[in-house]
Amino acid sequence: MENVTELFGKQVYALRIAAGLSQEDLAFQASISTNHLGQIERGQKSPTIETVAKIAAALRIPIAQLFTFDNTPTPSD
Repeated sequence: MENVTELFGKQVYALRIAAGLSQEDLAFQASISTNHLGQIERGQKSPTIETVAKIAAALRIPIAQLFTFDNTPTPSD
């Protein structure tokens, strides 16, 4: 079973892809580094609540959607 950090990272990744944003674009819009965003998406770092809010705002979604893991969109790579 995956932990919440990994699930959150996969959700951010899937929502970013669905929005048509690169890591660089989302990181810039969220005012965080591309490296930090990558670590979050890979489940290597847990973001602060402030960073969660910035990511949600940049994706133009409610914060709660970042924690809705049962219907994570599957990116078609």
